[in-house]
Amino acid sequence: MRLAKGNEQDRGRDARLPASSHPGNLLEFLAWVGAKPRTFADTMEAWRTSCPRLSAWEDATTAGLVGMTSQPGVPRAQAIVELTAKGRAALRLARPPAVPPAPDLPKH
Repeated sequence: MRLAKGNEQDRGRDARLPASSHPGNLLEFLAWVGAKPRTFADTMEAWRTSCPRLSAWEDATTAGLVGMTSQPGVPRAQAIVELTAKGRAALRLARPPAVPPAPDLPKH
């Protein structure tokens, strides 16, 4: 059962980060979520805050950057938090893959 996903039409579209969140904090949150499966309980323990300047969870869910999946009968605490297509695109745009250094050219 999908608990929160974001609009299917928005998949990857308009992947800008919300203006209300501190960009570095939100990017760190998205990278943390994207690194491996996280439960809702783990996410809340690590990221819930009462500081409005560090509202990564709230901003990411409101912007459709993260969603949760769960099987019927599974408690919400055990639901899996994951990046949406829009969240993956936002992270990719903000942190493009590192370009490997060019190989040394042979000396003549």
